[in-house]
Amino acid sequence: MKRRGFTLVELLVSIAILCLITAGMYYAFGAQLRIWDRIVVTSEEHEIANLVLGRICRDTRGAEGILAGSDSARLILVVAGQRIEYALSDAKVKRKIDHYTTYLTDKGQVSHLSFAYPAEKQVRIKVGDLETRVCLRN
Repeated sequence: MKRRGFTLVELLVSIAILCLITAGMYYAFGAQLRIWDRIVVTSEEHEIANLVLGRICRDTRGAEGILAGSDSARLILVVAGQRIEYALSDAKVKRKIDHYTTYLTDKGQVSHLSFAYPAEKQVRIKVGDLETRVCLRN
């Protein structure tokens, strides 16, 4: 007599193989999600650094001069007769115009902000991993 169907051993083996394939797909999908999260965080950090760098560059290009109190931790410019100061304060980029202070970032969005002055009317600005040199136009 011929029996149709599968034996218990065949069913268990096929279920075990299906479980291994499903577990492998789940692991691969989880790994891709972790990579995607890292890419998103890195691109957000670069976007914020690029926005901050753009704002500082605009002010620097339009500045009449760099004031003497500028050092590697802060940049002090004179723009249209106003004193503008950039610095990193409490892990936030601070922009101070005369006595009015605004923040360009939230806490922890920029890890590093530094300035260097290779020439009289030139500033090297480093925000996070991004770096540029800006010359004063005036």
